[in-house]
Amino acid sequence: MRITDGLVNISVRELVEFVMRSGSIFASFVSRARAVEGTKAHKKIQNAMDANYEKEVKLVHEYVAQDITFVVEGRADGIIRDLIAVTIDEIKSTRTSLEVIDEDYNPLHWAQAKCYAYFYAAQNHLKDMNVRLTYYNLDTKETKHLLKVYQFDELECFFKEIIEKYAIWIRFYMDWSKERTSYLKALTFPFEGYRIGQRELAVNVYKSITNESNLYVNAPTGIGKTISTLFPALKAMGEGHVGKIFYLTAKTITRTVAEKSIQMIYDKGTRVKAITLTAKDKICFLDERSCHPDFCHYAEGHFDRVDEAVYDAITHTDLFTRDVIEDYAKKYNVCPFELSLDLAIYADVVICDYNYIFDPTVALKRFLDQRDFVILVDEAHNLVDRAREMYSESLSKRQFLSVKKSVSKQYPTISKELGKLNEYLLSIRKDYIDLTGSMISKEAPTKFNRMVRQFINECDKKLQKGAMHKLPQDLLELYFRAYNFNKIYEFFDERYITYADQVDGDIIFKLFCMDPSYLIGNMVSACKSVIFFSATLMPIDYYKYMLSGEGERAIALPSPFDQTKSLKLMATDVSTRYQHREGSYKKICEYIIKVSQAKVGNYMVFFPSYKYMKDVYGYYMEHYGETNLEVGQEVPSESSMQQVGEEIPYMISRREVKQDGRERVQGQQWHKEDSPQIELIMQDTNMDEEAREAFLAQFEKNPTKTKIGFCVLGGIFSEGIDLTEDRLIGVVIVSVGLPQIGLEKDLIKYHFEDQEKEGYHYAYTYPGMNKVLQAIGRLIRTEKDKGVILLIDDRFNTPLYSSLMPAEYSDRKCTQLRYVTEQVEGFWDEREKHI
Repeated sequence: MRITDGLVNISVRELVEFVMRSGSIFASFVSRARAVEGTKAHKKIQNAMDANYEKEVKLVHEYVAQDITFVVEGRADGIIRDLIAVTIDEIKSTRTSLEVIDEDYNPLHWAQAKCYAYFYAAQNHLKDMNVRLTYYNLDTKETKHLLKVYQFDELECFFKEIIEKYAIWIRFYMDWSKERTSYLKALTFPFEGYRIGQRELAVNVYKSITNESNLYVNAPTGIGKTISTLFPALKAMGEGHVGKIFYLTAKTITRTVAEKSIQMIYDKGTRVKAITLTAKDKICFLDERSCHPDFCHYAEGHFDRVDEAVYDAITHTDLFTRDVIEDYAKKYNVCPFELSLDLAIYADVVICDYNYIFDPTVALKRFLDQRDFVILVDEAHNLVDRAREMYSESLSKRQFLSVKKSVSKQYPTISKELGKLNEYLLSIRKDYIDLTGSMISKEAPTKFNRMVRQFINECDKKLQKGAMHKLPQDLLELYFRAYNFNKIYEFFDERYITYADQVDGDIIFKLFCMDPSYLIGNMVSACKSVIFFSATLMPIDYYKYMLSGEGERAIALPSPFDQTKSLKLMATDVSTRYQHREGSYKKICEYIIKVSQAKVGNYMVFFPSYKYMKDVYGYYMEHYGETNLEVGQEVPSESSMQQVGEEIPYMISRREVKQDGRERVQGQQWHKEDSPQIELIMQDTNMDEEAREAFLAQFEKNPTKTKIGFCVLGGIFSEGIDLTEDRLIGVVIVSVGLPQIGLEKDLIKYHFEDQEKEGYHYAYTYPGMNKVLQAIGRLIRTEKDKGVILLIDDRFNTPLYSSLMPAEYSDRKCTQLRYVTEQVEGFWDEREKHI
């Protein structure tokens, strides 16, 4: 559907499916292989017809409703002209038994054919028309015809009824667009003034949108990137340059910032409709999602009620957060996820994850034919790895074998295909993995994918509409995975590689996208303008290439903050290279102690891996934190207790005297006598949202004791969190963040070396340094923030890493362990003078 200057172009199928949808949600699925079979069936039937059968006839009809001109078009599968009558033929392929298909089987099939019949009759001044539905069973190769005769008046009345119903929605959309435009024309910047760099960013975004070009922005934390991109995009919308704005985020926290920015604009008196899309599994009301009316009362009859829910929502509400969507879904007893997708049609701003636009398996295809939308990509550095994930797919031997065993009796034909796939991967292990450790090929796995398609075809035969819930869950999961694999296979080119590897005893067979830039570019080219922005889009040439922007315009903006409010140090006497790590634990701990002792407060220490973090944590607790005693174990005399370090005598902080008169350990924390306590907390490998919030909540305002959080670079706490003012006064970065050496990273390296680019930097250096810069960015978030940044690794002082540092780090200083106390204490003394 396209709307231009009061003219609406829509296909017959879109019109019919929108107006006449009814009934329940079924977790039905039509794979691409099934769609291809349907197309072949259409051609087979068309080619078998007589000479008086004209196939694929384009029909167009113009109609005015509610002062809107509608141009409705489509292609009739066939038109049969003979001496008796003219017949519109609509062909439908199916795997449902033809015995159960009657005239009431699917009203939408009749509706589509009746529209074509009306168009033809109106153009040729016919009084009646034959309408025939031809059903073809893909399994039995049998055909069934259903025929009805309609008078012209019947067809005309039917068409007018559905177009008038549709016109109500379009009238609302047009009226709202006009009202919204009047608000946006009067929109002013929601703050009294601009921060340093903020106006420049807004102006550049506006110009890029109005010029229909793309923009790459490296904008440090504090500029206000969200409002500085949304505001000019909305101004451009008010001037008719934009039809819809997609604000894409990678994390929940940045989604919240976007929502707050929209709310701020709304509170200033500007009406705009905005919606936040939440993943289906997260917004589902059930404990375990099952999209079938037998298991979900929200799915039962959903389409009978959803139009009323949508109309109520869009006529009474403008800002659709998750809570608002859930309220309307409960009010009308409909699926909240499906409701949100329908509401997004009428939203001016859609806040959602990257995958709704870039993922080929879940993208919002209903919007992709409207080229008047703008995409704002927040934290755009994340899109590179996310795109690699979206455009790659793998299958595993273990899953093949497990599902084969579970379905062998009930579904022998499916089990047989799974057996072939399992045997194929066994041969890969024997011929390649056992000999060389892995199988790597630049060729597409044609034979393997042919077997995957055969498995999909066998599943398709069982997946009749409404029957999906009857299949075993593990089979369904593998089916969807295989479908995605087959879809990714279609993208395979010189940017891909096929590999098989052994992981924890399992054989993983993967289509790996080493360079997603081309596929990202395909999506970007469908938009009017895309704005990529991040605080760490460095080096900009690397990100421009990876995000399909070679030759596009890029800008870098200065930090708006007073640089004297942060002390930036680089420890040049520590190597964190893999071979030196074990020997680095002591110095790292001493650096942490010296930095944190200078001022009571909250600190974060970031490590390149969980193992390194846990090893240093263990070393710290053994030597500076905990005793080696278990709780309840007898405490030795103080004179025999170990004294750790010449300058830092520690003692047991808590004891318990038992009835036998002996002291035993009650707690295991050590602290320096006559000094503030230091408490360590460590990020866990599997933290849900509640655990993350609990972790961050420990970084309290006005702390009375020092708290140090051990975290992982690139993890959930290294970007997208705001611990402002004294909730965080120090950040320590251990290492240059290089990803762990592995097969996929090496494949990326070799691929870009073949492209005469810096393969090692593309695979390791640049992604690693991005994690470092993101972690550094946790410290200074507002004008009131101040603190210490310490980078521990001698490589930070080399020309390469110096060149990757943003301009605001030009005042960084080298340090060594013997100097750091004086430097940190001097910084805090100086800050005290300015209070």
